[in-house]
Amino acid sequence: MKSENREKNLIGITMGDPGGIGPEVILEALASPEIRTAANYVIIGSEKVLSDITGNLGIGTGLQLSPIDNTSLNLNRG
Repeated sequence: MKSENREKNLIGITMGDPGGIGPEVILEALASPEIRTAANYVIIGSEKVLSDITGNLGIGTGLQLSPIDNTSLNLNRG
């Protein structure tokens, strides 16, 4: 029996090659309510590519895109 109060896992998915099939496969999978509601997802990749593909496919995934500004990250070599 599924518990309605259980915490969902957080799953990170890298988009892969923006010109490849990865972004399309991810978005089509997340268009399925069964998959979309099974966990919380973070897709790591280009917001523009994901938005464009969602529009081109005509699918409403219910995704909230939250861009990360690379200039605000404190990345050091090491």
